[in-house]
Amino acid sequence: MSRQYHNQKEETVYVLKGTLYNYDKDEAVTRLTPGKSFHVKPGQIHRFAAVESNVEVIEVSTNHLDDVVRLEDDYRRE
Repeated sequence: MSRQYHNQKEETVYVLKGTLYNYDKDEAVTRLTPGKSFHVKPGQIHRFAAVESNVEVIEVSTNHLDDVVRLEDDYRRE
């Protein structure tokens, strides 16, 4: 995913399968395995990645769907 933050949106991801990595503003890594969750607050820089294999997650967020500020993106999205 892109390295991003949200001005208003909050989201939580819950890992069902695989290992999900989150890189924060300082590129520190949080490793999330099945059964683990991660809450993203407004303004919190994050970038989720599936490094080792496919990952299945559930994401729940507030309804601020267009509230994405991308800092880096491998697919050149704006």
